Formats: sequence, C-alpha cells, structure tokens
Amino acid sequence: MHTESLVARVGLVTCATAIVAGAFFTLPEYSSLRNTVSLLSGQHMPNAWIMQAGFLGYGLGCIGAAVPSFRRHALVSLGLIVFGLSLVGAGLWAAATPFDGMPPADMAEDAWHSAFATGTGFGF
Repeated sequence: MHTESLVARVGLVTCATAIVAGAFFTLPEYSSLRNTVSLLSGQHMPNAWIMQAGFLGYGLGCIGAAVPSFRRHALVSLGLIVFGLSLVGAGLWAAATPFDGMPPADMAEDAWHSAFATGTGFGF
C-alpha cells in the first residue's frame, strides 16, 4: 500500500470514528438525523474536541495523500488539497449551536466555520 493511500485511510477512519463517537458523547438533544456533523464540533458543545480531531485528521489525511501525487494528477490533487484545507479550517473554527440553554455564540467564528465548510464543497 502506498504511503499516501495509508495517510488518506487513517484520516477517513479518524473522521468516521469521530462522527460515531461524537454523537454518543454530546448533548442528548443532538440528533445524527436532524443535525449536521458540524454541530458535533460546535461552540460550547460537550466533547467538541472529538469531532474537531475528526475534521483535522481527515483534512490532513487528504492533504497528505494529495501532495505526493500533485505532479501526476494536478487537478485531482488540487481538489483534495482545497477539500483538506477546508476541513482543517472547519475543525479549527466552530459553528454556532442552536440548542436551548447554550451560551451566546461567537458569530464571527461561526462565519469562518461556514466559509470553510463551503470550501469543502468546492474541493469535492
């Protein structure tokens, strides 16, 4: 197995694990069916670090897989790099959370998270 393939797989497994585990260690009001995974890493969410680590792991995995093959597959690699950097940004800046009883959210941070989340769509 190529190193870049292994790096990508580790990143993907990290994110998938974070999505599943994060849902068990957050607010009971969180629903995997009704809410986004961004809310798992949201501002003031319990154990938000789990999903933040998932975003970072997946993003770094995508970048790590794309860089070595950039010369052979520039367009695909560029998309993966944009996708990966956007995931890293989405992991570093958190979304506002809509649940009752939460402290006020930093809407500037929410805007950054939203911008990076949009970037993942462009990269994809």
